[in-house]
Amino acid sequence: MILYANCTECEEEILFRTGSLNRADLRETYGESLQLTCTRCLKADHYPLADLQARTSKRAFLLSALVLLIGTPAGLVYFWDYIGQSLVYASAALVCIISIPAGVYRILHSSEEKKVRAFNRSQ
Repeated sequence: MILYANCTECEEEILFRTGSLNRADLRETYGESLQLTCTRCLKADHYPLADLQARTSKRAFLLSALVLLIGTPAGLVYFWDYIGQSLVYASAALVCIISIPAGVYRILHSSEEKKVRAFNRSQ
């Protein structure tokens, strides 16, 4: 999850990566405000935790997409012998090949979105 605030000087987004799930955890770790430095104008300022917003990390999306892209061919290789035996085995293997990586992708992606929504709702 990535947190961001807008710079008070140039309105550029200042990004901050954290493992905290809500503002209470962030408050315990950093206090009532964070000192962030803008990468564009290099102005350092204190930002209250209420001004921070969260959004999904591209890393989480890439990880879940990687699971989908690697898991599907890996499942095809694993179930290749069963596909040629009969129609029942072939249909079961194809369901597993598609549904398991897609399910893992969906779980990873939705958990990241839940974290972002929970953080943005919390005060």
